[in-house]
Amino acid sequence: MKYPLKSLIAALSFLSLSAYGCILYSAPTEPSTSTLKANARAKADISKPSEGLIRLKKDGKWGYVNQANQTVIDFQYDHARDFTDGLAVVENGRYGVIDKQGNAVIGFDYDYISDFADGVAIVEQNNQYGLINTKADLLTAINYDRIARMSDGFFVVKQGNYCGLMDNTGQTITPIYYEYMRADFSNGLIWAVKDKKMGFIDKSGKVAIPFIYDRLSTNFSEGLLRAEKDKKWGYIDINNHIVIPFLYHIADDFSDGLARVSDNHKFGYIDKTGSVVIPIIYNHAHRFKNGRAEVVLNGESFYIDNTGKRLD
Repeated sequence: MKYPLKSLIAALSFLSLSAYGCILYSAPTEPSTSTLKANARAKADISKPSEGLIRLKKDGKWGYVNQANQTVIDFQYDHARDFTDGLAVVENGRYGVIDKQGNAVIGFDYDYISDFADGVAIVEQNNQYGLINTKADLLTAINYDRIARMSDGFFVVKQGNYCGLMDNTGQTITPIYYEYMRADFSNGLIWAVKDKKMGFIDKSGKVAIPFIYDRLSTNFSEGLLRAEKDKKWGYIDINNHIVIPFLYHIADDFSDGLARVSDNHKFGYIDKTGSVVIPIIYNHAHRFKNGRAEVVLNGESFYIDNTGKRLD
């Protein structure tokens, strides 16, 4: 069954994620470019030594001194960052990159430059984004609406209303046709939405869990994923095998080996085999934490242990 867009957005709300267009992040949100700029400017007027140099502010301008307090790079920048791998991002109205002698390795051509990681940085010009290496080579055209860095040298890129996966050479691994894509990995896989259905891809862009689910948790919990089809929840494994059938109106991630489920407006707990460990009798229930969970039965609230025994 196909869902309209507003239903898809409502479905996404249960993920507790924050979004930039089609790119999703675990809360708290990855900082926006403006936030990153503000954070950089809010740093103290002197830094700890970084690769033998200390970033220092003097008379409203930033420069670098050595540990003998001798000026190595003149105080000339509006903002400056610490050195990493012999390079530092600095700003004088626009952003560039200098080496430890103060030479401009990357010209002041950009509205923003992220920190380098694995020799690659995200750059911004006129609200468009691209990738650049430490030799000032553009790895991509600067024509993406947003780029989000992942781990292991991967990026999620956004053009228009769609996202795709890119590596740190600037090669697109998938077409840019996903409605949503999460900018991190879970068990080595990436959660995404295509044609209003949810699934996972792997680092090569191959579909690992097919896009057949109306809702699908973005992270594995204790080796399993919550999934919804035809308004019922169940659990699948990394190979898309159904471990627990689609039986429940509500289902939570596993915690301490148990998951809260609901059927006919009552709550209880199942284990990872799908066996009901604590009867589905409660008017409300919370997840287990540190071996206990709060439940409500007939208007009374109390705690139970992982066998269902009341804790007074």
